[in-house]
Amino acid sequence: MSVQGSWNASRPALFGDMPKSPCERTNRLVALGLVSLWLGAGPASAEPSRTECDRTVSVSSRVSRALGQLGEVVFFTSPGRPLRGLDLRQPAREIASPHLGIARSLLTVLRAAEAPIDPGATELFTLTAPRHLRRLFSGARVPSLLIIEPTAYPDEVAALDEARAERLCFVAAESGAILPAARRTSAASKPGVGAQGARAAKTPAPADDTSFGRLTSIARKPTARHRATDLGVVKVQPRAAGPGKEWLILSIDRDFGRGLGTVSFLYGSGVIVTPDWSGLVVEAEIGTAAQKVRPGAVFDEGLTLELGYEIPRGARRLALVDGDVRLPLTTSTATAN
Repeated sequence: MSVQGSWNASRPALFGDMPKSPCERTNRLVALGLVSLWLGAGPASAEPSRTECDRTVSVSSRVSRALGQLGEVVFFTSPGRPLRGLDLRQPAREIASPHLGIARSLLTVLRAAEAPIDPGATELFTLTAPRHLRRLFSGARVPSLLIIEPTAYPDEVAALDEARAERLCFVAAESGAILPAARRTSAASKPGVGAQGARAAKTPAPADDTSFGRLTSIARKPTARHRATDLGVVKVQPRAAGPGKEWLILSIDRDFGRGLGTVSFLYGSGVIVTPDWSGLVVEAEIGTAAQKVRPGAVFDEGLTLELGYEIPRGARRLALVDGDVRLPLTTSTATAN
């Protein structure tokens, strides 16, 4: 017999006149309770309630379907500069993510939202790095939307929640469906993990790791190589240090799957990244004062990346500041040349 048939057959026995016998009344009430539980049971909804979203943005069903192509991601927005909609004039300034792989799906989202798309090349979003996420909404250039996979960076997501970044949900105007479907969780709330355990559960980055790849060597030199493109012609220019200064050269084995910069889609070429080297800052101590120096010479060719920092000669206690990570550049590592 089908479930529907069983339900119809049992209905008169359950919902008929209440028997007078106390035992029969008890049995009837128990049966009614079991049926109520059976009717209410079912697969738990994967969609979050509106109370799990600090802020919601209404979108069309077309945009909602496109957002679903981004995968298992969550969205954050800035409390001081919240996202109002996805018809963005400058997406690369408004959207940030540490995931380079979302580029094509994000392009589909922007098209669905009828954002202005350049027919030749379109800047899609700012590529950031995990160690830069905690301060993403407190800098001078604050995006309106952060897209991040919580399973990839659980402790960073927890830190964003602690920093009062607002969880953002998109609501389909026609159906009321809510994205993301993932419920609010934090690394500290996972069974058997805890705040410190969440960090330990991830494979720790090597001590010489940077947002662009592994730091392979450090050297002090009087000149640095700078690679520039002029009207399509690549030129490598030597740059001499000024009086009383020298170049600190950091050599990095570049990883093209990550970094800092602007992600664009160039028709005919695909996804390209324009790197932003300024996120890697060298701190140098001169006497009692500390100076912060940004790259003044850059040589990038294939996997070879050299960042040159013009620092005062004799500077000590050198360190590379990369977001939340401070990497000491010790004298035993730096080779004077």
